Amino acid sequence: MPSRLTNRFEGYRRLQPAKFQRDAALLELVQSLGIDGSVFHILNEIPEQGEDLFTLLCDDQLVVSFEVPRGKIPLYAADIVKVSIAEYRNKIGQGKHRIRLDETLKNARVLLGR
Repeated sequence: MPSRLTNRFEGYRRLQPAKFQRDAALLELVQSLGIDGSVFHILNEIPEQGEDLFTLLCDDQLVVSFEVPRGKIPLYAADIVKVSIAEYRNKIGQGKHRIRLDETLKNARVLLGR
């Protein structure tokens, strides 16, 4: 049976601080929280009225969720939650989000050389 020509569920977007100023600010914010890593993916980004909610995958080890209030410079994070990959996978359950997470983890491991 022939395989699909394209993947329906591509991985999540990777932070690219060299290309985008906003990504550079987010990376600086994450590193100020004491989270070291070399590959970061945005798993979820929810713009709300007074803040933006972010969920980031750090390397292939950790998922961090936090709020960034709008209009505040420099950026700072509030309501920080750190969970392991296994715990996050259980939280999101089955379906397209799980497939996208697995694809993103695979891409992160390739970038990390694991």
